[in-house]
Amino acid sequence: MKEQLKSLCEICAKFSYFLINNSSTAQDDPFLVGVDRMINEEQFICTRQTSTDSNKRLIDKLKEFRTKYEVDMNTIKSTREDLTLSNIYELIKSVNAIPMVRIQVDAIKKYQQLLVENNQRVVHEDETH
Repeated sequence: MKEQLKSLCEICAKFSYFLINNSSTAQDDPFLVGVDRMINEEQFICTRQTSTDSNKRLIDKLKEFRTKYEVDMNTIKSTREDLTLSNIYELIKSVNAIPMVRIQVDAIKKYQQLLVENNQRVVHEDETH
C-alpha cells in the first residue's frame, strides 16, 4: 500500500507538470490547490466540531503527501522531464491498475450512470405531462 501511494504521488506530480507546461495560460498547480483545500476542510472540521483523532491523522497524512508531492514535482522540474501524451496515457493505465483507484473509479462510474438514468426518467416524465 505504501509503495502504491508513493507511485501515485509521483504520477500526480507528472500529470500536474504536464498540464502546467502544456497549458496556454499560467496557472497555479491544480493538484496542490486540491490538496490544500482538503487540508483546510479537515482543519475547519477540527475547529468547528468535536473531531475524532482520525481527522487529525488525515491532516497529518495529507501534509506528508503534499510534501512528498512537492519533492517529486521539484525533481521533475529540475530534470525537465519531457512528458509526451503517450507517456501520460501509460501513466493513466498504471494508475487505473492500482486496486483502490480502480474501486473508486468504478464507484464514480456507477454513480454517474445512476444520475444519467435518473435524468432520463425525469426528462421522459416531463415530456409525457
